[in-house]
Amino acid sequence: MKAHTATALALGLLVGFASLSAVGCRSLGSKTPAVESAATEASPSPCAPCPPCLQVEGEETKASPPPPPWLAPPRRPSTTIHRVPVGNAPVLGPADALVTVVVFSSFQCAFSAMLNETLVALQKEMAEKGKPFRIVAKQFPLEFQKNARPAAMAALAAGAQGKYWQMHALLFQNMQDVAEDSLKNHANQLRLNMSKFNAALKNKTFETQIEEDLELGSDVGVRGTPASFVNGRLVSGAWPKEDLEALIEEEMATAQKLVELGMPAARVYEKILESANAVDRSNIPIPPNAPSKGPKNAPVTVLIWSDFECVFCSIVNPTLKELEERYPSQVRFVFRHLQLNRNSKAAEASMAAHAQGKFWEMHDLLLENQKALELDSLLTYAQRLNLDLKKFKHALDNNTYADYVKNDSATAKEFSIRGAPAFIINGKEVLGAQPIEVFSKAIDDALRKAKRPPAK
Repeated sequence: MKAHTATALALGLLVGFASLSAVGCRSLGSKTPAVESAATEASPSPCAPCPPCLQVEGEETKASPPPPPWLAPPRRPSTTIHRVPVGNAPVLGPADALVTVVVFSSFQCAFSAMLNETLVALQKEMAEKGKPFRIVAKQFPLEFQKNARPAAMAALAAGAQGKYWQMHALLFQNMQDVAEDSLKNHANQLRLNMSKFNAALKNKTFETQIEEDLELGSDVGVRGTPASFVNGRLVSGAWPKEDLEALIEEEMATAQKLVELGMPAARVYEKILESANAVDRSNIPIPPNAPSKGPKNAPVTVLIWSDFECVFCSIVNPTLKELEERYPSQVRFVFRHLQLNRNSKAAEASMAAHAQGKFWEMHDLLLENQKALELDSLLTYAQRLNLDLKKFKHALDNNTYADYVKNDSATAKEFSIRGAPAFIINGKEVLGAQPIEVFSKAIDDALRKAKRPPAK
């Protein structure tokens, strides 16, 4: 899994840089351009492992990686407003600015550095035109970037001494070298109180703030870096300046109407967030006959939304098996269908096997043989599992489980789960074929909230 992740990341970075001269920073990542109709982000994050396959309403889509960036259509940012409060995050720009850009970034992500350079230049230009906007920095260090979290800690420690943005700039300018000694050199360069700075790093003073940023990002759909919210509207990846300027101008015009109606400029962002769509996934109904593993009274439930034709669903399957071994009594795994190809019989075949007590065995066979899911192959797998072939074939011929699969997919849509694989861990979403550390962290967090000890 780790080897796959590294390969995917290297590929994403290579393609992203190769395409810069033609189309700006359009990068490989976690969304395909057709998702969510016309209101979708066409430049997903480059710094995100193993993107999911995605559901396209009213169309069929193949379980394959996203298209190369040069084939992506023009950017159409989502109109969905996400609730992304400023909180105690560092802010650059006036408090009464009509547009707030909240940026989730990692100091070891090259595309985060690109976006930062773009935003700082654009902020200066627009301020000179009398159209200021503010930038809010949220920390989103990625698990596979070993120095990203200490760098975020150093930036916040500098912020405690009034030098966050200066440290922020130094970290991005020297992102190839963010080891501990370099962090201290930056602090010296900024003439910080080194005793306080070193104590903040040693005691991990800002660990809670970083964790809160990570949790907020996860809640509002951040799957990699950079991810920005322009007055609540998600922008994935490092967009070119002209595209960002157009979006900011659009949001500024909308905000100006609120001011004309009597809203104080300093309260515009707060007012906009009131219209944010919040999806509560903590109580997604589970069918009584849903395939599951683990004790029903486990403190943590992982809902697995998957499609047997999705290549990333196959990639993540070994990781899920490792999680079962790591949390034998603490986690219940429940399988839900999110069918991307409406003509596939594979999902129905899995339920027909489930009726004979062999769901997970069929599940594994289907994911291992994604290029052979026609009826004859399904019958072969049933025979290999010693199923009653007459009952199995009757179920497929009569579409016995078609409505069950359809209802699972409808539930996914109802709770804004658009891609597979997706995992709802006690209400929190993890999207894509992530490394096991990402799942473990989400499960351990859920265990702590349930006042149960995490796995050792």
